Amino acid sequence: MNLLIISGSTQKDSQSLKVSRFIHQRLQVFGFADRNDIFDLGENPISLWSETGQHKDANWSRLKYLVEHASGFVIVAPEWDGMAPAALKNIFHVIDREFSHKPALLIGVSAGPNGAYPIADLRAHSYKNSRICYIPEHIIVRNVHAYLNESPHGSRTEQESLLRERIDYALR
Repeated sequence: MNLLIISGSTQKDSQSLKVSRFIHQRLQVFGFADRNDIFDLGENPISLWSETGQHKDANWSRLKYLVEHASGFVIVAPEWDGMAPAALKNIFHVIDREFSHKPALLIGVSAGPNGAYPIADLRAHSYKNSRICYIPEHIIVRNVHAYLNESPHGSRTEQESLLRERIDYALR
């Protein structure tokens, strides 16, 4: 089984990438998959869909290959002005059938106390043509700068410990 983590921020070294790396590490600890990949939109920018097909470049080809060969997905979506980033939603315009009938866990990321809107945005607008199967569970990492950082186990707050437990539960 291969799992693909899509880090939906177009910013380099984003908090979404930090969360994606944490998820990748947890999946390795659990040994759920033979292979776990991260596709980071910050390091692998993709062009917008166009009817002429000019959107097809090396990053699109790599992403399409990873999606085709994935058994499931973890989609990490930052909240930008109350929605998922356009570049993340753009993926579902071009690579649609390759997602068909495969499970996906949604993770919303917010620098503040929000983060629910990207979950609702993607659930409402990305599944119709792609036929991706979002699992009922989802995660929201609010105030992301304070959580999932490199820190000794003893220095975690109770909130962070609960967040980590919930992430483990959702991944299982």
